[in-house]
Amino acid sequence: MTVATDIKSNFNAAVLVVPLNEIANDFQNQSDDALKIKQDIANFVDTAGIFDSSELGMAFLKYSADWQKISDAYLKLSADFHQISSDFIPEGGKGHGPSLTFDQVVFKHPGDFVQLSLDLKLADTALGGLGGDFHKLADAFENAGPATTPTFKLG
Repeated sequence: MTVATDIKSNFNAAVLVVPLNEIANDFQNQSDDALKIKQDIANFVDTAGIFDSSELGMAFLKYSADWQKISDAYLKLSADFHQISSDFIPEGGKGHGPSLTFDQVVFKHPGDFVQLSLDLKLADTALGGLGGDFHKLADAFENAGPATTPTFKLG
């Protein structure tokens, strides 16, 4: 297995444990935030009295579902970065045993890096879906329906 030439292979890779864990924690926090946004959207639709079957309601439901997909993707990335972080801990624990180089870690744990790659693609797809649904939501707001067909629940 070859490692990209832009990665230094001769440094103590154990120093990557802390920053990789920080990235993992950031993705966990973003996952939590995405779930909060999903719930806020559901609360807005309910409070505003928007019919789920209306164009605007369906756009909001799709938009809300996108945030669930983003939360799921970020949660997977968090787990991936935590796992890869642990791959950099020397055998025998921190400070106990020889430190591995970056390319040695990749060679020893290729499945973890493949999983990260797959989950990054999943996150890309989830974020791309959100972008498309921004446009659908904007169109639904712009064309909320004729004045004789209420988009909002009355009363």
